[in-house]
Formats: sequence, structure tokens, C-alpha cells
Amino acid sequence: MLLPATHMQTLALSAWKAELPAIFGNDEIRASDLAPVLGRQSRGLTLAYAHAVMLANRAYLSTSSLTSARSEIRQCVGAARVVVETVVAIWVEEPGFQTGWWTRYITFCALVVANVYAVRRLADEGAALSREEEEELGSDLKMFSLAEKLQDQFLSGAAEEGGPVLMRYRCILEELRAEYRRQKAKKTRVVGDVAMGNTESVSVPDGVELEDKVEEWEAIQWADMDAWAHKNKYVG
Repeated sequence: MLLPATHMQTLALSAWKAELPAIFGNDEIRASDLAPVLGRQSRGLTLAYAHAVMLANRAYLSTSSLTSARSEIRQCVGAARVVVETVVAIWVEEPGFQTGWWTRYITFCALVVANVYAVRRLADEGAALSREEEEELGSDLKMFSLAEKLQDQFLSGAAEEGGPVLMRYRCILEELRAEYRRQKAKKTRVVGDVAMGNTESVSVPDGVELEDKVEEWEAIQWADMDAWAHKNKYVG
């Protein structure tokens, strides 16, 4: 089953992180406070850990209910937030630093998670939330805002540099962004029409649509996305 396997992987990752030297495994020690070479190592390990956590838990973003796998989803979204904040910090503190393919790939993965989760959260808009859920929503909204800015910069860089992989990253991220906007527009139209007493179906102009709805993705769709981005054929 997916849940036990994910749980074991997450525990193994936590154990690995706990064994790191204090300057790398302690979240309270900022990479910017270390010598440049150690700071880059720290950020590299931070990105590696967050990436593994995302891969282990991202399939839960497509569960029928976000509450049915709340712990796994929070871990995945939290890891995406760490990646977004870390990459933004790199670009702010070292504007001349050229990120390599590995950092770009992890950034792409985090932005995909942020976009898919943003689409899923639309279904919860207007619902009654507990205090803890309100705090999580506030944190999520800050992450979405930062991810949006990072995605703009990421897509701009991809357009300038070109290259097949970066262009595929750009294609996927733009489709996910369009899907979010389409779902947002649809929800807004539906709410508005219901408020006006019109309960008939609402027609929304088509935008860029994914072949499979993100809320219905299974593990294989995530693997297929990775494979297509790097032009490999996934074999199950």
C-alpha cells in the first residue's frame, strides 16, 4: 500500500537528516550565516532532503479528499515551501550565481507541487475552518504568493536560455497555472450565478487544459510528467 511505504520512506529521510552534522541538520542555522562553501553545501542538502520528501508524498495531493492524508500533504507542501524559500534566498543573496540543472529540476518539482495544491485548495474555499486550518491557509497563501513570483522568474529564465528540458518545464508550469486560473474562474462564475439565483450549468471559455485533471492524478501521472519533462519513456 502507498501509505505504509510513504511512511517508511519519510521516517528514513528524517533519520538521515538527524545524522547530518549540526551545521547542516539544524534548521535554526541559516546558510547565509556560514562560510560561502559551507552555505552552499547546506543549501544543497536542504534541497535534496526537501526534494525527497516531495517525491515520497506528492501523490497524496491527488487523493479524493485533502483531509484523508493530511499529514502526508502537509509534509509535501512544507517541503515545497522550503525549496521555494531556499531558491529565492539564493537568487537574492547571490544574484550572479548560476544554478545548475539539479537545482532547476528541484525548483520545477516544487512549483508543480505548489500549483497542484493551489488547484486542490480551490475546492475548500468558503468552507468552515478550524483555527489550525486557518493558520495553515495563511501559511499556504504566503507560499503561493512567493511561488508565483519565483515561477515568473523561472519561466523568464527558461525563455531566455531555451533548451528542450527548460522549455518542457515551462510548458508544464504554464499549463498548470492556466488550469488554476480556469478552475478559479469557473468557481467564481458558479458562486456568482448561484448568488443571483441561476443554478444552470456555467460555461467557461476553454483555456489551456491538461489531459488529466490534477485532482485525479495517480502516482503514474506524476511519473509520466517527470518522464515527459526529461523525454524519457516511463516503464511501469
